[in-house]
Amino acid sequence: MYYNDLHKLKKMSLLVLSTILICSFPSKATASLRLSIRPIDGGNSLRFGRVDIPSKSNQEVRLTITSSDNKQYQVFQRLVEPFVNERGESLNRSVMTVSALTGSNMAGTVFVQEAERVGYSEQLIYTSDGNGDSDAFTLVYQVNEDTFSQSGNFFGKVIYTVRAVGSSNQDESLLNIFFESADDFKFSVDTSSASQFVRLNSESEQTFQGYVKFSYSGHHSGSLSIDQDIFLYPANDVNEDIQKEIVTFFVQAKQESDVKIQEPENLDFGLRQLYSSRSDEDEVIVYFQLNKDMVDQQIQGDYRGKIKFSVESSQVHEVIDVDLEISISPIFELVVDYPPEGMSFRELVPHGEAQTKEISVRVRSNLGRPYVVGQNVSGLLTNEEGSELVNTNFTQNVELVGSTTGEVEILDFVPVEDGETSLFHSDKEGSSAQFKVHYRIKPYQKMKAGDYKTAVIYSLSEV
Repeated sequence: MYYNDLHKLKKMSLLVLSTILICSFPSKATASLRLSIRPIDGGNSLRFGRVDIPSKSNQEVRLTITSSDNKQYQVFQRLVEPFVNERGESLNRSVMTVSALTGSNMAGTVFVQEAERVGYSEQLIYTSDGNGDSDAFTLVYQVNEDTFSQSGNFFGKVIYTVRAVGSSNQDESLLNIFFESADDFKFSVDTSSASQFVRLNSESEQTFQGYVKFSYSGHHSGSLSIDQDIFLYPANDVNEDIQKEIVTFFVQAKQESDVKIQEPENLDFGLRQLYSSRSDEDEVIVYFQLNKDMVDQQIQGDYRGKIKFSVESSQVHEVIDVDLEISISPIFELVVDYPPEGMSFRELVPHGEAQTKEISVRVRSNLGRPYVVGQNVSGLLTNEEGSELVNTNFTQNVELVGSTTGEVEILDFVPVEDGETSLFHSDKEGSSAQFKVHYRIKPYQKMKAGDYKTAVIYSLSEV
């Protein structure tokens, strides 16, 4: 069962102690009228977990009536005994209410449409149609933890009676219910986003991290452990998983404890124990974060997954579902790094040594589409008097850096061309890339004096 919300425990928490058989009394019935009851969650008793969680304070029971004598019948219920603990202390009868699940019957009339207290006197809950047709319906029972004023082990009984109208023909079934209340144990879960969500976004470093925080106090019995299981690995709309290196997680705790994942690890499948402690109280935080050095290697889009956390001790048994949502923002960026001294070629003299300047070009892209990097040269190198540098003496080449994939257009030194020129073509996936552009000027005998200038513009565009 998934839980959309987990509130702070109040003073009492309820756990099922044991299973008690539902008893029936066939001596009071004939074959023509039968009543059977079955808790929806299975077993032979009504099972309540910790009732401070709304999704667990409601439990359903299915009642089935089999009739073959064509006589109208009615179904009643009553509380046989109050809920009493081992010290003889009883709970207020308002501890339990009942209502019918709308639309759960086929014929007849169910009367408990709104929640009503389960009392000690017979309470009419159903009347069949005039033909006494067989039918079934579902009752929803709710335990109100606010009525608990004592602790201990509590036991109570509800008896159901089906009775033919104007006849002594009837059948009965008994439902036994147990509760265990803890004195002061409190447990809560909080997440960095509302409604048990952890949302990470690569748009800024402020949204790179999220968390799930577990807090507890009043734990006086043995060890408490927290496990993590990746139920659904984060995937996009076309069911492509996010890369394992993109999301990491680690754990911190306030008290001295056995924290298993203290340094960031990649998010991966498999059950992992995160934490174990015998502390009376603690605050445990599981941090999830994006690897900022890797996000540009992940295709843009929204990736959604689900993580199950299991919290186990003698006082608590909880499975908490947390939705993990990761938004990878689109990146299409060109970064050009110039040499510290700039792109000035100084002290060039005829027959002097050639000078080379290096520019680093980086492309960050996660669009998943191929692209091209080009340059646009506004003209040949020209001095203030209008004299142009011979273009064969102004050359360039392009060199890939590291593990960059893709294709460069200029491998050897060739003259720098006026106008637009392609420098680099990405691979078909449009992977991020890095390359260097080398510009070389070789002086010559008839070179005129002066400062030579031109403008070079770099461009990035999809193919």
